[in-house]
Amino acid sequence: MATTAPTTCRSSPTAASRIRGAVPPGLIPGVEDAVVLLPYNHSDESEQILDRHADEIAAVIVEPILGGTGMIPATPEFLARLREVTRRHGMLLVLDEVVSFPMDVHGAQGHFGIEPDLTTLGKAIGGGLPLAAYGGRADIMALVDPVLDPMTQMRHATTLGGIPATLAAGLAQVRALTPEVHDHLNRLGERLRQGVRDIGRRHHAPLQVTGFAHVFGIHWTPTPVVDLETVLTSDKAVTNLLTTSLYNQGILMFKSALGTVTSPMTDDDVAMFLDALERSVVDSGLVG
Repeated sequence: MATTAPTTCRSSPTAASRIRGAVPPGLIPGVEDAVVLLPYNHSDESEQILDRHADEIAAVIVEPILGGTGMIPATPEFLARLREVTRRHGMLLVLDEVVSFPMDVHGAQGHFGIEPDLTTLGKAIGGGLPLAAYGGRADIMALVDPVLDPMTQMRHATTLGGIPATLAAGLAQVRALTPEVHDHLNRLGERLRQGVRDIGRRHHAPLQVTGFAHVFGIHWTPTPVVDLETVLTSDKAVTNLLTTSLYNQGILMFKSALGTVTSPMTDDDVAMFLDALERSVVDSGLVG
């Protein structure tokens, strides 16, 4: 299995250098040896790693938008290359759409035109209640279907699956995500991101924003943010200062400077956020 998550890479010194200092403590012994890291948004290097470990890797797991890492969208070329290489080597391509699912009627895979072998889902499909799901190719899903094979050893069990209230909330959520709602969310998200870019230009500040559709991440670095390595160049002390200032102005967002727009929001809400962010940048004393 390969992954683009921030963990240790045993195969590529170049890729490993991108995550130095970012691996959390507490990994179970053996995890490092079972996972190969692929450098996000670096198509050529990822293909070389997959070619080199073609006989060892069962699946490649990738987020179309790196959520907790900084709301970084994959490039269409990167996703397309992963699909081509995994198909060539007989590896599964698993798209983690927990964050990206609400970006389009058919999620990020529909938007980018990528057909994965498996998809994992969560958050949005629960309508605010705990729910997760996965799905994919019929031949793979058949392996865990006790109706097809009552003796299957590859069973799937869940604690939170099938709760009527959660499923009702999830169904209502999915029905509410109409094409019009998606268009509304995507338009507001892009207006917010463009507004953040304009603030950075006006004040000659190393203020950057990443994201796609309804999600965004704010970074304080002159380095273009495209992967984990470049995320780590952001000054967290500054982004913590900015989010604290936003709290004091009545705007609550993740301390990691990540956020989303939601369907009840309007252009006025985006304008309020941008005004508050600009005041935070100016009042911080970090710009002239």
